[in-house]
Amino acid sequence: MALLKETLQAELTSIYEKGPLGNPSGALVGIKTAKAYLNYCAAGQNAVGQPMTAMLGSVILGQTLGTIFSAMSPSGSLTAIKMASAFELCLMTFMSTFQITIVTGPFKQLLKTNLDIHLNKPAITGTEFASNFAMALHLSTAAPAIIVSGIVPGVPPIPFSGPII
Repeated sequence: MALLKETLQAELTSIYEKGPLGNPSGALVGIKTAKAYLNYCAAGQNAVGQPMTAMLGSVILGQTLGTIFSAMSPSGSLTAIKMASAFELCLMTFMSTFQITIVTGPFKQLLKTNLDIHLNKPAITGTEFASNFAMALHLSTAAPAIIVSGIVPGVPPIPFSGPII
């Protein structure tokens, strides 16, 4: 499996394409968005092809996004910073088989920049917003600078390091 933007985009579209009744609450949208991101990352693998085993930060991500979406924000840039911070804290909990650590250093700035591009201009439809949001998350999460490192046990042990694939 691999990180697929199309899978994330489809799930986000079902969340952000409101329909005639609209979204019931920002909190629910936050929880559903976090679940979509967890499902997207669940398809990820480390550099030796081992699958994701957990990402416990997705629960806190859902709560944080719910708070962000429920509040009025004076600017798209401020919202982008808050969202990028929340997603980074979540990604820092990504774990895969034989993994020891993950380095997310550039993630927050990459996501903030990508979100700034999309949140500072209005989307015409929920589908367009979901597509832009999925692209921002995908470009940031699958970036080669996000490094998962670990050691495959054996004699001799095999160290690995590389992006989430």
